Amino acid sequence: FIFLRHSPSRRRSKSPSPCPSTRQKSMDLNRSQSFSTRQQDHRAFRATDLLIGEVLGQGFFGQALKATHRVTGEQMVLKELHNFDEDAQKSFLREVSMLRSLSHPCVLKFLGVLYREKKLNLVTEFIDG
Repeated sequence: FIFLRHSPSRRRSKSPSPCPSTRQKSMDLNRSQSFSTRQQDHRAFRATDLLIGEVLGQGFFGQALKATHRVTGEQMVLKELHNFDEDAQKSFLREVSMLRSLSHPCVLKFLGVLYREKKLNLVTEFIDG
């Protein structure tokens, strides 16, 4: 469930895209330089911090919603699970753990978590387009 940034194929420029297409095999994701870890403070959002907007996408386990921070106006993505059984919870927590440690131009930045309506939600950056 990791959110990956999309590298538009329509945009052709002389400078290489920070997110190589699947056809480009030059970046080995198993190499240590491909992903570096970041040590940051992540936020714990309150339900009152965010204005929840449109549904961006849905899947079997949950949905992604566009959200806007009430104070800063920062746009974000709120990922919520439909069913939070034990297996889904373990998978979700693994995803949070992984996203917290990743720093790569092709992976959405993890911003924090939100506990809303008795469910844990993942908050990431929003990339328009």
